[in-house]
Amino acid sequence: MTETSDRPSRRHITEVLREEITTGRLRPGTRIPSDRSLAQQHGVSHAAARDAVRLLLAEDLLEPQPGGGVRVATPAAATDHRHTASTITDKALDRLYFELAHLRRQVGLLQGDGVAPRPGASGGERP
Repeated sequence: MTETSDRPSRRHITEVLREEITTGRLRPGTRIPSDRSLAQQHGVSHAAARDAVRLLLAEDLLEPQPGGGVRVATPAAATDHRHTASTITDKALDRLYFELAHLRRQVGLLQGDGVAPRPGASGGERP
């Protein structure tokens, strides 16, 4: 095994932090250490710690702290993390489908395959 494969992974630090938050060991409002400190504490790379924090921010388990830093989200901001990932994915997919449809219309116009849509008539475009 190489040195990097002996290290805990991003997945590991994410799961540890998620468990600490959901079980209440890390209480709402608790400031989370810097990415570098987390990396040292959990024996992962700085990038792995940063990615774990970003994922937990996306899951609304963490929230940005005014003036910098990150803290455990307040109960109003926290959601059931088992459903958040699919919600984020659904929102991202909706946006991607919208952008794809818009790009297809634009390509069609460039190729002469379509008629220019009226402003505001093609779902979301504003005049």
